[in-house]
Amino acid sequence: MADDDDLLDLDDDGDGNAPQTTPPASATRPNDELRKKLEKANRLNQQLTAQIAEIAKTNKTNKVSTFLAGKELDAGIAQYVLADLGDTEATDESLVQWLESKGKFFGYQAAPVLTPEQEMAQRQAAMISAASAAAGPAQSGLSVDWIKKASIKDLLAAGIINADDRS
Repeated sequence: MADDDDLLDLDDDGDGNAPQTTPPASATRPNDELRKKLEKANRLNQQLTAQIAEIAKTNKTNKVSTFLAGKELDAGIAQYVLADLGDTEATDESLVQWLESKGKFFGYQAAPVLTPEQEMAQRQAAMISAASAAAGPAQSGLSVDWIKKASIKDLLAAGIINADDRS
């Protein structure tokens, strides 16, 4: 059985010297050209990556600013939103979530979610206000307070609104 040193002998030419580890100079010339091209491509890649990162940052800033303007908030808040978002993408969902959790510190109050009954009451109040404004002085003997408190059924019965006005 051969000993372990014979199995791992890397000396191919049998002269007792280890094989040559560096290629001859003539073999490195094509590699030098390829290496230079690779270095140039890597530098270009780094430049393009930096440009893309800058464009993405500008795009994110613009999206946040536009979102805040749509909510009638000061554009200066954008720096806090961007700091809190970090690397997270500025989606409408993430911006709404940020506003819900931290908007109160900047004077933002989300519109309350209305039940169908509350929506109907708002529509009724708008119709009453419109009817009151259009009616001028009370000719029917009904006071403005009575009209404001009246239900749609009462307003229909009093002839203040028509059935066609309900929508």
